[in-house]
Amino acid sequence: MTQVARILKAYIFSTITDRWGDVPYSQALKGDITPAFDKQENIYRGCMQELTQAVAAFNTSSSISGDVLYGGDVAKWKKMANTLRMRLAIQVSKRFPASNAWAAGEFRAALADAGGSITANTDNFEVKYPGGNFRSPWYAMYETRKDYGESDRMVATVGALGDGRQSAFGSSNQGVPYGRVRGFVDPWTQANPNWARILSDANRQQNSSVVLVSAAETHLLRAEAADRGWTTENMNALYQVGIAVSFAQWGLSAPDAAYYSQSGVALATAAGTGANIRNIATQQYIAAYPDGLRGWSIWRRTGFPVLTPAPDAVNASRQIPRRYTYGTTSYATNTTAVTAAASAIGGDTQDTKVWWDQ
Repeated sequence: MTQVARILKAYIFSTITDRWGDVPYSQALKGDITPAFDKQENIYRGCMQELTQAVAAFNTSSSISGDVLYGGDVAKWKKMANTLRMRLAIQVSKRFPASNAWAAGEFRAALADAGGSITANTDNFEVKYPGGNFRSPWYAMYETRKDYGESDRMVATVGALGDGRQSAFGSSNQGVPYGRVRGFVDPWTQANPNWARILSDANRQQNSSVVLVSAAETHLLRAEAADRGWTTENMNALYQVGIAVSFAQWGLSAPDAAYYSQSGVALATAAGTGANIRNIATQQYIAAYPDGLRGWSIWRRTGFPVLTPAPDAVNASRQIPRRYTYGTTSYATNTTAVTAAASAIGGDTQDTKVWWDQ
């Protein structure tokens, strides 16, 4: 259980720091209500270390009790940890782009680890909700809200590619106007009853699963690493498998050759140049749906797919936010530490970029 806890700690802290940037890490989880804030680089390095050490330290002869995610399967936990290492390595590629730098080295180490990585949907890291008192959040959300939907921009993104995953991504092809306040969206959905709920009806049941780390992500990360010159793997083969397993994740047949050959999908340039990032990142973004944090992190790191600011934006620049701001509770209970953290990052605003985004 200790190694599972370390892997989950790395996963959770990676999602926290991707939202806020510098946050408490080394002094967190110790009962101290005034922990210091750690630099995001140190958090990333700490998460990498936790994942690496956890995989190496697993005792395969001991059982894991109470494991509702992988049923005590140590081999699957190792695969998940290694794929997460690849994700974190690619996420800091803007900071460490070179093939001989820290990120590339971490990526190759995770790829080469004997524990393997998630390459089949049967190994996906997902929460399988039983329904009843433990319902899928995508099902439960629509019991109280009518202003959450698949945006018209997402519908347009997949629609431009003739992408069959739209049949799973939304309950219809009538996307909800993007970036509007609730006061606008509520009347709009009332006037347009066929608006696209997030996920199709079949994928939005009480017992529907939520995938957090997938086989599609592994293959597409490896394709990007090859394009960056971090590895010598077959970029195109990995890319196409990544798309195919993403389709399969939703119970759909792989697209035909025409899908892969269109300009918005095809990788026309040789690997090792970084020239294919636009299409690879767009596929990563699509495959991550409906995980908004993953999509946001992919866009912040690469700039793709090309997005436009929300019409009802409220931040000072009215551009797409780059981070969350620290909460009022932090300022009230941990004033010194959060004030110092805000100053260190250049200001606690939605427009301040996190460390790996610079």
